[in-house]
Amino acid sequence: MPNLHSDDARAAARLVGIPIQATPAGQGELLLRGTVTESGWRSLAGLIIDATRIWVVGVMPQPLVEALQREVEAMAEPRLPDIEYYTPRSELALNLGRELHCYVNRWQAGYMGLRNLVNAAHGQRARGELARVEHRHFGTGISALSFNCLLHVVVNDGPARSIMLSELLEDGDHPDHIAQVLPSSDAGLNDYLERLRRDGKPIRLREVRCRGMENPTSGEVEPDRLRIGELVPLGGVSRNPNLLRPISIVVVRCHSPAGLEVLLKRRTPLTDTDDFGKLSLLSARVQEVDVASALGATVSPSEESDIAALEDLWLAAGSPHPFVLPAEAFRLAARREVSLTLGLHVELDRFERKGFHLVQHESESVQLAFMVFTLDLVRSGQLDELRVALSRGPNLVRVLAPDLYNDEGQLNRLLRQRRKWLTKACFSDDSEVLDDSSGH
Repeated sequence: MPNLHSDDARAAARLVGIPIQATPAGQGELLLRGTVTESGWRSLAGLIIDATRIWVVGVMPQPLVEALQREVEAMAEPRLPDIEYYTPRSELALNLGRELHCYVNRWQAGYMGLRNLVNAAHGQRARGELARVEHRHFGTGISALSFNCLLHVVVNDGPARSIMLSELLEDGDHPDHIAQVLPSSDAGLNDYLERLRRDGKPIRLREVRCRGMENPTSGEVEPDRLRIGELVPLGGVSRNPNLLRPISIVVVRCHSPAGLEVLLKRRTPLTDTDDFGKLSLLSARVQEVDVASALGATVSPSEESDIAALEDLWLAAGSPHPFVLPAEAFRLAARREVSLTLGLHVELDRFERKGFHLVQHESESVQLAFMVFTLDLVRSGQLDELRVALSRGPNLVRVLAPDLYNDEGQLNRLLRQRRKWLTKACFSDDSEVLDDSSGH
């Protein structure tokens, strides 16, 4: 544990909001170390925003991503400094296996949350959407698998401040973190950052696009008609306008004294790519990693070519003809979205499949294929998942099911275009349906 001169330690303490502890008598120096509290996360978020440049190494903790999101949302014009994010390569993090789902969730939350923030701060709005930075070049993959986080911050070309956030060992999705300030004159640390810059490889997350359906029927369709057509950078634009975008939808429900409620998300540039300001159900695009997990395979290790990555996935599936999108991939995408948005880890069998719908995008020549699941939140004296979810921030809205369509204009496309089916299949106050999940 490094020792710090008193002035350095006190200045850092004011920035990160964690306590100063004295080192053994006679050394005349102080040590900065402590568990990061909510106010500490806010202070760290402010430090990042005020920085001129910042290196983030490891996995950015979800509480820090959320604190940073709240700070950026409060700005009239979102801004962030230049951020270099060095994190475990996607194949290392995403291929850990289902038994280590909590670590996979943390890696996804750190990567996706920071990526959305960077997009919002550096993008420009065009045609009502966010003109995104090139996602395939966000983040650099490193070969070490670590879930701690180093923040190396420079303000106005002054001396760098380095803060290590060490995750306490805990079997859960939300561990505590210990923060400590490293010496600003550590030459070895600067050499380490240079090695990362030299040896790291761009991280590539890809989403799945399927072949468009000929003569599509209105309403429900069979998901086994979906044939994988290509992989594209997550959030990117397909080269083929005739492809279909598979999306997982989660209708989050719970009971309250007033009756059945539905939990909706207010879409913002920090969390979504379009329909800003609208209320929506939880949604997630199906990714390469979802297909790989459904097949028991792995994502392509740092494969630069999207075409080669698709061929690797096809070979792992046994070279099938046709290459049909596994239905389980939708369920895996649903679980990822619930983890990212609600902060809950939910076992796969709690997602109850309700139907599969094809919707034509009203402003683009693209088909949207929605697999719809319901998820019933546990509410008890021991665990209230609704309160856990609502503690995440102001972008979650609870609505009584009978009142959902009182202001239809604020709802996004699926809620509007499939109102009759959703009301019957997902929004009816059927206690028998909700009781089915009470044992989870």
